[in-house]
Amino acid sequence: MLSNELIDIYNYITKEAGKMVSEFVDRKDLTGKSDFASVYSKSEREFETFTQELKDNGTPADIQKTGTYYWLNRPLETSLGTIRRCRIRIADGNYKERGYVDFEVKNYQDFKKKYLKDTKFKQIDNPKVEMIELKSPGFNVRAYFPDTEF
Repeated sequence: MLSNELIDIYNYITKEAGKMVSEFVDRKDLTGKSDFASVYSKSEREFETFTQELKDNGTPADIQKTGTYYWLNRPLETSLGTIRRCRIRIADGNYKERGYVDFEVKNYQDFKKKYLKDTKFKQIDNPKVEMIELKSPGFNVRAYFPDTEF
């Protein structure tokens, strides 16, 4: 089982991401599914400790140099619903927030047209999937809206 510390961090990230998304996104544009959350580690030690917890409590889903994604053996129940996939991202000065959550959108192309007009939203062209990032100075988290179904 994940430590209370790590569970509390994931709960904080999902709660804050939910608040941020509620402030800037019309919920009618979302399916209501949030299946993935990531912690931005603050040190090498934190990265190693929390990654070991995920290894002990999950199965690798996608191995990346910035941190492996894990399917949790026991999904987390959060304010956004059930989170099944998690990761700890290696400490990096570019990611000062505490973490992020992925949100599923009903129609990615419509979402993209509607929200990219706002400077808080940015298109990310990842080799595996295109997504929209939401980042706001008033929040210590990020949100992503990938062009995929959960």
